[in-house]
Parts: sequence; C-alpha cells; structure tokens
Amino acid sequence: MRKTIRHRLLFWPIIGIVMIGIVLMVSVIDRIYPIDTGENGFLEIAGLILLIVMMFAWFAAVVTAFRSDLSDRMGFVAVFLMFSAISFGAAGRETTWGKIYGLDEATVDYLTLTSAIIFLIFFIISITLICVRLRGRRAFFWNLLTSHPMGWIICGLVLFVIGTFFEENIFGIEPHQLFEEALELLAYLSVTIAAFAFRSAIKVYASSSEGDP
Repeated sequence: MRKTIRHRLLFWPIIGIVMIGIVLMVSVIDRIYPIDTGENGFLEIAGLILLIVMMFAWFAAVVTAFRSDLSDRMGFVAVFLMFSAISFGAAGRETTWGKIYGLDEATVDYLTLTSAIIFLIFFIISITLICVRLRGRRAFFWNLLTSHPMGWIICGLVLFVIGTFFEENIFGIEPHQLFEEALELLAYLSVTIAAFAFRSAIKVYASSSEGDP
C-alpha cells in the first residue's frame, strides 16, 4: 500500500517534469528550425487534429459507458457527453468555424449556428442526466474527482491556463506564442488521455463488476 501511495504521489510531479521538458525541447527546436505558430501553422493543425481525436475519444467513452452494466453508467454517460460537447466546441473555436480556411461569411455564420445548436443539445442532455440520475450522489462525484483519469483533466486545465498566460504575454517571455501553442497542445493531449483512461477503466470495472473508475 505504501508503495502504491508513493507511486501516486510521484506520478504527477514526474508528468509535470516531462511536460516542462517537452516545452523546452520545442523551444530548442524552434531556435534551430523556426516553427510556424501562425494561422494554419504546424502547431495549429496539430492542435486541431488532436481536438478532433479528443472529441471522438469522448464519444467512444460515452458509448462504452452506455453499453456497460455499471450501476452509475448513465452518470458516466452524462459526464462524458459534457466533455464531448466541450471538445466539439473547442474544435469549432480552433477553426473559427471555417473562417480561417477562407469560407465566406454566410457559410461561417451557418456553421457557427449549427455548431452552437449541436453543442447546446449535447450540453442540455448532459445537464439533464446529471440532475436526474446523479441528484444527491456525492459519492459518485467524489470518486470521479479523485480518479486517476480526472487527474489528467486537471493537468490539462492547468496547462491551458498557463498557455493563456503566455498568450497574453503576462510572463514577458519570448517566444510567448510558441509556448502558448505548445502548452495548449499538451493540454489537449492530457484531456484526450483522460478519455482513453476513463474508457479503459470502465471496461475493466464493468468486466469485474467492482466499483467505479
């Protein structure tokens, strides 16, 4: 047990050091071979691809939770559906709903409205399921918040916030846009890993019929 606790305590600091190392490595590469951080640049496209992967990963987690026989399966469906909606909205935001690809204003407005409707449908379904299925279920939320996959989501959130600081150049460190893009990319990666981790955990617990992830 002590070994398990020690490993859990060491895991996130090690992940933090690895991610700092990745950001520094990207900075060194940029010094040698400048990386395009503009619209439609390498990091922008990589981030968009990762967002799409993240969206489908959360959809897959929704399907896995729904098909499981866990007692709280609809609770997981609700939470995962919310992350799917957020991923969908983030992908749309990243492309400005097609504007960065030169689409005309009318098409962009149509895509924006359609995307907003889809996002709201997912979000409303998620909130409804949470209110109906998880009312008073504090144990469910506690298990969820303290789970290993949720740690990846928190990690992603922290990275995204730090990336936002770099976007505003609050630290006064150059190249601030490169650091912003790199941190956002790592944030998307963390949340994507969380989706796969939740899906894997549900499969394991559903097959053994023991508890929640």
